[in-house]
Amino acid sequence: MGSARRILNRRAGELGFASTYEERIKPRLLRHPLVGSAWKEFDDTLLKDRVDQGEPIENTIRPQAFINVAMIREKLPGLKVISSISGYFVGTGLLLTFVGIVLALHKAATAAGSSDAAVMQSAVQELLQVASFKFWTSIAGLATSIVFALASRWFVIWIESALTRFCEDAEHQLKYSSPNSIAAKAFEVGKDQRDQLKEINSDRYFSRLADSVGPLIEQAMERAFSPVGTQMGTAIEQLKATSLT
Repeated sequence: MGSARRILNRRAGELGFASTYEERIKPRLLRHPLVGSAWKEFDDTLLKDRVDQGEPIENTIRPQAFINVAMIREKLPGLKVISSISGYFVGTGLLLTFVGIVLALHKAATAAGSSDAAVMQSAVQELLQVASFKFWTSIAGLATSIVFALASRWFVIWIESALTRFCEDAEHQLKYSSPNSIAAKAFEVGKDQRDQLKEINSDRYFSRLADSVGPLIEQAMERAFSPVGTQMGTAIEQLKATSLT
């Protein structure tokens, strides 16, 4: 995750990140083996239409919704079974213990049929030694299980911390727009449009429209018919002149 954090370049700031995102940062993040596919989904939620106006990129969803431990488990299948491996050590230790005790009991039972006291005593001592060794095997399995469980838990916590730091760096470069703020902006735009429609449908709008458009229409009509009137006057004068001659 350290390489992914270096790609983000937190020191660039929101505007620096926005200006280099499409050309430099996004392609490198998409090629990252761990966060590439998750970042592609996160990129679809980003609002980048105002970057050309000098505004930062806005995110509508937190990056944690896409970049999390569940995503890492899909990339590293070993994490899916790491929490259960410690139980395997306990189970293996108990299995070896009971197998050893069963074999020792079987051997002791065979020696119990002997009439020689020395043979019977030797069998009992061997049974106790085997039982002691197998119990130590169980203790070793249990201790290994505890150590492995602690180590695996620390490893998962380390991964979660790395993901949290990456998401914090990503959010530091973006401007978060919550769904509530987006809905509030849409509501304000809707109110403005409603007020404009009301103004258009009111009598005052049409009276102002007539006052502003009427003179323009008169001027246009005057410019359009003035040459026609002039030509008609010239034609009448020519007709008068012709009739007099």
